[in-house]
Amino acid sequence: MNKLPYDRTSKESIQEYAMNLKEKTFRDVILDDPNITDEDRAILFEYYNDYRTKGSLGQLIEKHFFFYDINNNSEADFNEAGVELKVTPYMIKSNGDLKAKERLVLTIINYMKDYKESDFLKSHVYEKCALMLLIYYLYEPNKERLDYLINYIKLFQIPEEDLEIIKNDYKIIIDKIKNGKAEEISEGDTNYLGACTKGANANSLRDQPFSNVKAMQRAFCLKNSYMSYVLNHYIVNKTEDYEAIVKDANILKTQSLENYILSKLKPYYNQDIEFLKHKFDIPYTVSNKAFTYLLAKGMLNVVNEKIEEFEKANIKIKAIRLR
Repeated sequence: MNKLPYDRTSKESIQEYAMNLKEKTFRDVILDDPNITDEDRAILFEYYNDYRTKGSLGQLIEKHFFFYDINNNSEADFNEAGVELKVTPYMIKSNGDLKAKERLVLTIINYMKDYKESDFLKSHVYEKCALMLLIYYLYEPNKERLDYLINYIKLFQIPEEDLEIIKNDYKIIIDKIKNGKAEEISEGDTNYLGACTKGANANSLRDQPFSNVKAMQRAFCLKNSYMSYVLNHYIVNKTEDYEAIVKDANILKTQSLENYILSKLKPYYNQDIEFLKHKFDIPYTVSNKAFTYLLAKGMLNVVNEKIEEFEKANIKIKAIRLR
């Protein structure tokens, strides 16, 4: 194809063209590609329906819809417009809610190189998520992969309040590399930005710069819980009764989310249950299983039903009674 049906230098043009994917299947994309023969289509159907070709549905969109050759460049997919393409699945839960099927992998962590950049906004991983064209398709286990339906398409830029938390997540990961502890990195270390394992098996090990101990290959990713929130609230614009603990994103420029939460709880250390339940007007009975959650909301000055940051990071409140 000599002339592309969109302008690679314009994010608006890229998104407008991408909207043609709405309510199409991946099979439709191959059928609509004017550059391939019927014989080629039959081969492609067999290739892309193979679940072992992990990640290939994104490659299908790159090659047969946007018509650019797949490459391993570190730059964004549409570098001229600063847009990264991400094709990712979602599921419909039994209660009808939408849920991201998996975390969103951004880029492999290069232990030997990435630690040199402490500023997240100048990092390679930020290039991969600064502005993303998110294409969500519905995963249905009883369907062939090519028959999954594409339903949601949108340019997405990480909101400022999320960006501050992600910056701290990045620092936690990079600090472990600098301290020669890359083998101890875990997704549980962070809130929104994770470091997920990325390899065929437990033998996918890599060198690290400040230790002779090899570390499991990992990739920067946006966690499943965060991507579920993005889908429901930033893409679908679902209205729910969520409230943020952090009312001003500037607060997180000087402290982590964890430290801010602890600072909100600290004034109530050594207070007994009787005092707290009267202060926050919470009815306490043995059968009230939500008591701990209601108590935490009171201490965190949250009125609405759900806590936004906890939903994004999949944080659960648990109470342990000590004697």
